[in-house]
Amino acid sequence: SAAVTFVGQLAAGGVVVSACLDGSIAVCEWPGRKLRHTIHLDSAIARATLDPDAGLLAVACDDLTVRVVDVHTRTTVRRFAAHGGRVTALAFSHDSRWLLTGSLDGTIRVLDMPSGRMVDWWRCLAPPVTLAMSSDGSLLCSAHAGEPGLYLWTNRSQYDDVMLRAPPTEPSLMTLPTLAGDSVADSVHTGAPAEKRGQKRV
Repeated sequence: SAAVTFVGQLAAGGVVVSACLDGSIAVCEWPGRKLRHTIHLDSAIARATLDPDAGLLAVACDDLTVRVVDVHTRTTVRRFAAHGGRVTALAFSHDSRWLLTGSLDGTIRVLDMPSGRMVDWWRCLAPPVTLAMSSDGSLLCSAHAGEPGLYLWTNRSQYDDVMLRAPPTEPSLMTLPTLAGDSVADSVHTGAPAEKRGQKRV
């Protein structure tokens, strides 16, 4: 009876996962339209993303938390603390190790699934509206409200052991670079801290 906010399909095929505003998650067989089971959360689901290989569904709830549900075992395997605003974007890394979230407060968080800790956290002046990681995990692509371009962020874990660092206690401020020139080469930039341009990481 509630509005559907997400529909996705597992990699195995024939299994469709949907999420609704009433906090319910339905797992169905398709074709055949047979309901396998329903999972109920205690908060409305505003948006979601599915890792079709691992069977993990990340949901952004109205209580500003992000939860990760295993659709096979019907359990919530991770619950991440409330964001400073409504969650506007969700994305898994290619290996399901990281979950990336964007929020209306302009922040992007990198959450480590095995440990349940946050490994990176930064704030942009414009809220992210979508996030996607490259297939090899080396780059994060983001789009932001009111910004015409796509922004690429390098993965800091490729040259630094982020898991040995203490979890961040506040977001670092990152500026979105301006687009300059007409060529493709001139239109692709890497974001940088407001106080230091030229490098950025996930």
